[in-house]
Formats: sequence, C-alpha cells, structure tokens
Amino acid sequence: MSKKATRRAARQAFPQAKNPPANAAKRSRTYGQQQKPQRRAAAPPVRSSKAKRAQKQASLRPPSLMRALRMGAIVTSLYLIMIIVVFKQPGVTIWGHIFLGCTGFVIYTAVAYVADKFSYSRRLRKMQNTQKDSSK
Repeated sequence: MSKKATRRAARQAFPQAKNPPANAAKRSRTYGQQQKPQRRAAAPPVRSSKAKRAQKQASLRPPSLMRALRMGAIVTSLYLIMIIVVFKQPGVTIWGHIFLGCTGFVIYTAVAYVADKFSYSRRLRKMQNTQKDSSK
C-alpha cells in the first residue's frame, strides 16, 4: 500500500470533527512553524471563606510607625556599610557618615510611613467601593 493510500484509509477510519482543532488556528503561515501557545493564568487554589477573610485582613494591615522605623534602620545600615566600606572618601570622618546616615534615617522613616498610610487608605477605599458595588 502506498503512502497516499495509507493516509486516505486513515482519514476514512478516523473522520475529523466539523470544528477545526485549536492547534490549526495557531499555525504560522510562514515556513509551517507553530506559534507559541498563549499561557493561561493558573487557576487560584480553592479556599474556604474563612481563609479568604484572613487573607484580606492580612494583606490590609494599617500603617505602623514600627514598620517604618524597621525599614529606615535597614536602609540606613545598608547605606552606612556601602559608604564606609565600598565608597571610601578621603577626608570625611566617620562622624560625618553617621550624621548623614541619621538624617537619612529620619527622612526615610517619615517618607515610608506616609507612603504606607497613603497606600493603606487607597486600598481601604477600594475595598469599600467593591463591597458597596457588590451589595447593589
């Protein structure tokens, strides 16, 4: 049996569906190469209502000064390590670096707190709007 006859017999034995398969639309018209399949977002895991509420509460934490202070301390310590160890500058005393680090700590802590407060109020407003819309 020739190759052509074999293919014909296979088509008759297994008729194609009336709707073309999904892969047929994805074929590229140039050189017969296939296009990359589009990725779908993975389905979120199924959670109970209690877990959903806990997740919403955990993600919507009010701004705290302690968190801003911790972030400021971390950034200041990284800054001091970089300035003292990596970027050595002749003629600048260690006290100059410490003073600059303390000034940066105060400024960064204030900015971090204000940014957290702004994002918290924005998320809170957004949640209240979605709850209002869903109750209509």
